[in-house]
Amino acid sequence: MVTDFDFEAPEVVKKIKDVQTIYDMNNTVNALEGARNVHNDMFVKTATEYGIERYEQEYDLTPLGTDTSDDLRNRVLAKKNDYVPYTERTLRRKLDALCGGNLPNGLSPYVLTVDCENMHVELRLRIPRKKFLEQAREMLEEIVPLNMSLNVETMYNTHDGIHNRYTHDALEEYPATHIMIREEIET
Repeated sequence: MVTDFDFEAPEVVKKIKDVQTIYDMNNTVNALEGARNVHNDMFVKTATEYGIERYEQEYDLTPLGTDTSDDLRNRVLAKKNDYVPYTERTLRRKLDALCGGNLPNGLSPYVLTVDCENMHVELRLRIPRKKFLEQAREMLEEIVPLNMSLNVETMYNTHDGIHNRYTHDALEEYPATHIMIREEIET
């Protein structure tokens, strides 16, 4: 970013990125849009691409090559919602931020079971994408106390569920593989 200043200022001040950004924003034709972007970048849900990049730097997040802008936004939200102490409500809020809310069929993208009596936490994801599984596992390993066992897995379609929806004749004509049917999100 090369900025020509219309005023005399020490070189140290001219090199400050914030001063350059403010000066550039004032010089642009559409200064209102710049002001809106600054305001939107204050909140993760409305942040621009630049704002998400700033949050990634702040929380030391490395984007994966397959991440969409919504994936990045959800990862930033998950990191930003990092409150201590962790309660089940907080854990569910973090999982909602990571998984992005309900699926199109209205189901929650996960089933969380916390068994305090047996000291066990189980998370089953309805989203058959490995990156969510790994991110959820990492998050739970950080949150769940060490004296509790932890199980994180994908919730696959079972034979009983598929058998109730499809006949053998219908499955024979189905152009999908066994893995595609197993990993299809339940409707």
